[in-house]
Amino acid sequence: MIKLCNPRYWTCDMCGKEISHSDFAAVYYCRHQVHPSMPLVGIAHTNSRNNSCIHRYARSGCSIADWSLSSLEGADGLMTLLEAIYARDWPSAPTHEVIKRLYVPHYEMARFIIPTLPESSKEDFGIDGFWYQRDMVAAIKEMPPARRDHVSDI
Repeated sequence: MIKLCNPRYWTCDMCGKEISHSDFAAVYYCRHQVHPSMPLVGIAHTNSRNNSCIHRYARSGCSIADWSLSSLEGADGLMTLLEAIYARDWPSAPTHEVIKRLYVPHYEMARFIIPTLPESSKEDFGIDGFWYQRDMVAAIKEMPPARRDHVSDI
């Protein structure tokens, strides 16, 4: 059974806060930007003016399509994303990023850590953003223990 890889949390692309469960987020597709994107947006996050991330994003006028994160769970959710690439409904690069964030263990945290490593320590990592488990786990293990609390299975 293919499942969403829950790294204990995902990161809201609007505010940077943690999204602890797939029921509390949505994936949007924005075609209006120069660089199309597919951010994960927290449903329950609010700022100081009680303005939720989901409502701020919806008001930005970028939403072409949106799915709750929970609707992208399992094999059918993965097939939905792959079908969108195949049908050219969405550009492949942002869709690949969503697939990695949702289905590849350790990717959600590693995507913040690996780019900050010195180039000499990334020589064997392969193409940027397409890292192997051994490389992601090694990078996460180098983090201070306090920042590693959210990572399971290491």
